Amino acid sequence: MFTQSAIRWGIIIGLVNMAWLYGSFYMGMHTHGIRSMQSVTVVAAVLNVVAYVVALGMETRRIGPMPYGKGFKFGFGTTLINAVMAAVAQIGYFKVIHPEWPSFMVGQSRRYFEEQKLSPEKIESLVAQSAAYFRLESYMLQAVISTLLIGTVLSAALMLILRRKRRG
Repeated sequence: MFTQSAIRWGIIIGLVNMAWLYGSFYMGMHTHGIRSMQSVTVVAAVLNVVAYVVALGMETRRIGPMPYGKGFKFGFGTTLINAVMAAVAQIGYFKVIHPEWPSFMVGQSRRYFEEQKLSPEKIESLVAQSAAYFRLESYMLQAVISTLLIGTVLSAALMLILRRKRRG
């Protein structure tokens, strides 16, 4: 599962994701471009699919055709390393790159709720929920879980595609 190649690809994919996270901040997507953040997230997803395709393809070329289980283990090992990198990326983002992120987003949330003409009590309740959501621990948990989920599904699906390609 943790072959040198899986570790290397997990680090590479993790660094690509980290560069995307930090780069999107420096391009203004986390402040004045926040409304387009969902579209930008799609680009990150596409980058991950491409990275896993390249990783599994190169591993297959390096060692030859892999049985499904071996390829899945390689992809899952890559995913585990990538998940660790995702948590580290969030720490870097919250502590170094944009430590104002939680207060910025809570402020954005407050403005949005006020624009909706909600009662002051409802606004305070929702702002408290926002403050609980927009914090490092929440983002680390989301990053690790989504990385594990997406990486596992991608590994399984890509190995099925590679296996069918080999047969056909």
